[in-house]
Amino acid sequence: MRAIAWTVRLLFRPAATWRRIADEGGAGSEYHVLMILFALIAVAEIGALATDQRDLDLTLLIPTITLAIVTQAAIVNWLAPRFGGSKAFNRSFLLVAFSYVPGVLALCFELIPQIGQLFSWIGAIYGFVLLYFGLAPMMRSDATRNSGYFLVAAALSLPTFVVAGAISATVDLVLGLLSGRYAPPPG
Repeated sequence: MRAIAWTVRLLFRPAATWRRIADEGGAGSEYHVLMILFALIAVAEIGALATDQRDLDLTLLIPTITLAIVTQAAIVNWLAPRFGGSKAFNRSFLLVAFSYVPGVLALCFELIPQIGQLFSWIGAIYGFVLLYFGLAPMMRSDATRNSGYFLVAAALSLPTFVVAGAISATVDLVLGLLSGRYAPPPG
């Protein structure tokens, strides 16, 4: 499965790997990237259960990340012609989904409280690095306007994180209230 090979290469050589992905085309790989993300979330969830870290609740992370990826990919796709690129939702989806891999991979380090937060920040920042290097080759946009494209895409994507998080928190609260997880302590 070439999505796994691309994932590993992107972590170490993002600029060259994005050019290769753009040249080869990514048709069908969108689902493979989601499977990689979901598998990493499952590993983090199993680790949280095994180490009895009840505060690390990743149950709603899969729908939240999926919603954020689809929304952010739509934004990147919509902006492409404005920065000399061409619209192609499958390429924008692949670009955004791959940019989430470092952040989700960093979730596995949340199990180690001393370094978990540090790795989360590193993963999030590196996800933005992957997005930056991938915009021009994947969306076939003007490389000289890449910084502006990245800044506008990132700025417009921030509300998607807030909305996805709010939806996730609301669903978690409702499910918690219905299941009794948030019931007041007896006494």
